[in-house]
Amino acid sequence: MICEEVEVKCISRGGSSTNPIYVKYMLLDSVVKEEGEKVNLGLKDLDCVVESISPEAPCMVGLPTNVAVRVLKQYQVREVGNVVVIRRGRSVLVYDKDVFSEIKTLIIDPLADSEAELNAHGFMFIGLPGVGKTQLARLIADMSGAYYVELNAANILSKWLGDSEKRLRRAFEDAREHEPSLILLN
Repeated sequence: MICEEVEVKCISRGGSSTNPIYVKYMLLDSVVKEEGEKVNLGLKDLDCVVESISPEAPCMVGLPTNVAVRVLKQYQVREVGNVVVIRRGRSVLVYDKDVFSEIKTLIIDPLADSEAELNAHGFMFIGLPGVGKTQLARLIADMSGAYYVELNAANILSKWLGDSEKRLRRAFEDAREHEPSLILLN
């Protein structure tokens, strides 16, 4: 029997991320026996497991199978004195312990908990170029499991009439579809 839908969750220990087309190609003609089964995608720094299967297992992944992939980043968070050091892939982020605990309490925890409500609908990070505002936004999205959309002038503006508005509308529709989500206007 051919699977209708297979959902795969991957944890990235490095910079690797993947898309559903690659995962489907790697899983094509393989039999998925049960939920929780490990999946080998041929990438050293990506550990993947089957989260859900429809219809019931066992079934074979074929061309009509819809494959959904969720990639989670792995972090190393350490407290050293009065700072929090977060190692994310090749990046190292350092925050004051009090500041990071406020960020975690106000933003990350409510985004991660689907039942909780955010106290605010938006946050503004202010600082000079190169201080880590974008890195912080990516970290918040990754740690909370939120869908991340980064908007800047290069991917919004267009010379065609109405095209910029269409791109902006599409970005917000994607974010609404994949709630919870984090939109970074850079």
